[in-house]
Amino acid sequence: QCGVFRAGPILVLISACAVLIAQPSLASPPLPASIHTEQRNELKAFEHRADLELRELRAAHKAEEREFNARERDARHLFFKENTEGPKRREYVQGFLARRKAMRARFKQEVAKKKQDTLTQRQALEAAQAARRLAQ
Repeated sequence: QCGVFRAGPILVLISACAVLIAQPSLASPPLPASIHTEQRNELKAFEHRADLELRELRAAHKAEEREFNARERDARHLFFKENTEGPKRREYVQGFLARRKAMRARFKQEVAKKKQDTLTQRQALEAAQAARRLAQ
């Protein structure tokens, strides 16, 4: 309503607009672009390192599973040569399946823990960046 031009209250409206315009903004002043760029680059670098670590973890899991399969295959062949009866073989295979299932569950837990740790670290980084922005 600052643009209303009436005879009597014109001065009041104009002065009210001047007060609104002259009030300092409650938001923090805009930061220089370099600060935003530095913090964005810092966050991107963190995400890149986290992705690399997750890839390395998954690669280590694949390698461990290959070794597990090779070990188990050799042991299974040896066991089956020595034990030709069905019930012993079934027990062995059920044990193998349980061991493999436990290994894969451990892998999933490790990946989930890594993701959760990364999320916590990212939130801490963002909080630190926000604190630095407020301090400046």
